[in-house]
Amino acid sequence: MANKPLSKCVKALKRAKAKEAKLQQAMGAYHHELTKNIKNRKGSHEIAKQFGIPGQYKTIQNHAKGLRSTAECHADQQKLKPSEEGVLKDFILESADRGFPMTLKQISDYANLILHN
Repeated sequence: MANKPLSKCVKALKRAKAKEAKLQQAMGAYHHELTKNIKNRKGSHEIAKQFGIPGQYKTIQNHAKGLRSTAECHADQQKLKPSEEGVLKDFILESADRGFPMTLKQISDYANLILHN
C-alpha cells in the first residue's frame, strides 16, 4: 500500500517544528554571542537572518532576557494536560483513518469526557 499524502495540518505542524528547532538553535547562538566582547558580538537581527528566521529577532531577545514564550505563559490555562491532548489527538486521527472523521461538537464532547474522568 502506498503512503498517503500528508494533510495540510500535518504539513503545518512539521513546518512549525522545523521553525521551532531553528529558533532554539538561534537562541543558543545568541546566548553564546552574549558571552563575547561587545565589539565582536553579533546582534539578534543578524543571528535570526543567519538561521533563516529574520522575523523572530525579538523572540530571541526576549528569551535572552528570561521572558517566557506564549505557549509557556498559557499552559496553565489549558483544560487538558498535554498527555490527555495526545490521547484525544490519537483518537481523532484514528477515527478519521477509519473513515469516520469527527465533528467539532464530537471532539468537544470527547474532550469534556476526558476532563471529567
